[in-house]
Amino acid sequence: MKNFTKSMIKMIAVLALGASAHTFAAEKEPQIASNTANLPAALTQNIAKTAMAMGVKEPLTIAKDGDNAKISGSNATVCTVKLSGEKMLGISCK
Repeated sequence: MKNFTKSMIKMIAVLALGASAHTFAAEKEPQIASNTANLPAALTQNIAKTAMAMGVKEPLTIAKDGDNAKISGSNATVCTVKLSGEKMLGISCK
């Protein structure tokens, strides 16, 4: 019983550490060097996080071009996000 209790305590500790690491990673705000898109803050954060997931490296530059937002960063990857009002319709990265 003593070994079982120790094992359970270790398992709970590992799960707690894993959950806290995931929470920390999920809450990291993207580093945006320039934002001239004038989009709502929530949409800007969503676009930035999506572009980073697609390979754009921080710091980010976000600009609006008609119905598109262009996101570039410190590498050669550039993403174009098709917008409809405050919604993302699609993303293309090169």
